[in-house]
Amino acid sequence: RVVKQFVTEVFRANAGIGPNGEDLRRQSPELLLTRGAQLIETRFAQQPALRAELFGVVGGIYAEMGAYRLAADYTGRQVSAMQELVPSADEHHATLMKWAEALVQDEDAVAAEKVVREALKGAEANPAHRYDALVMLARVHYLAGKPDDSRSMLEVARKLKSSAGLEPRIADAWAVWLVSTDLVQANQFELGKAKADEAILLAQGIEGSLSPTADELRLSLVGPLLARSRVDEAKSYADPALARLRAGGNTTRIRAVVLAMEFAAADYPKDRDQTRRKFEASLADLRTADPPFAAELLARAEGRLARLEGDDGNTTRALELVSRIRLVLAGPALPPRRRRDLVM
Repeated sequence: RVVKQFVTEVFRANAGIGPNGEDLRRQSPELLLTRGAQLIETRFAQQPALRAELFGVVGGIYAEMGAYRLAADYTGRQVSAMQELVPSADEHHATLMKWAEALVQDEDAVAAEKVVREALKGAEANPAHRYDALVMLARVHYLAGKPDDSRSMLEVARKLKSSAGLEPRIADAWAVWLVSTDLVQANQFELGKAKADEAILLAQGIEGSLSPTADELRLSLVGPLLARSRVDEAKSYADPALARLRAGGNTTRIRAVVLAMEFAAADYPKDRDQTRRKFEASLADLRTADPPFAAELLARAEGRLARLEGDDGNTTRALELVSRIRLVLAGPALPPRRRRDLVM
């Protein structure tokens, strides 16, 4: 109960809400993020194990929400706190991989590669850990726009898996997904889609029918399908994944709402009024979310609606929405790519 109450206090600080409910969002996102971290650092200065646990809990919740920049920040702080302890090799590796995953999802290839290489250094004696890290590094290379390096690293991972006789692992699904994305980029979309379906089935075989990795892979297909105006197919992949996110609790429901808004934008030319109503309802839901919603993601959602309003000639409404995200756009903690995403 104490941990739950404290985590709620951290989220309120990060969302720009003071202890008495006052609105602190006039401060920069960097300062608000620091406030939440400082609550943990100062209150538990002499308790590294509890600090690590709290940073891990908050980072995990942000990851569930889809606020990957914040998830990466807190997971990195968790790793730092763990350095004061003597974590097991399994625990240290798992935390580094969680950190790398958040950075990959945030599209920060440079930082992700540093973390993965640290994981590799600690995995020399453990083939399973090393295989997971090699596949992750292949993903990082692909993200960085280095497909040749990605393919080479994937081949190294395959040889290791074969020589070590490893049992099926969730990294296998990501390895197949990399082949799928390579095919899509090579204008072999149908082959790539078939390979993605193979990766989804593989993830389900390892994690079960409700596999979160399978849902991530499904969602990765939505954008390419929408880009090809294959809306019905896109929905067939998105709907089951979004349904499970909505049923997963407050944090995953938040991510589902944001994703649904992004997918709904593809239908905007067909039914402008309905799409706008969906966006307004979703924003109202996000502003009252529990735990308090990450300011960056809320701004991103408001930016989506602002663009739709502007395209439809509703300049006053669009400017009203844009004014809400100016502080986030100006925040020093927000990389230029993320600032661009908020207004795309």
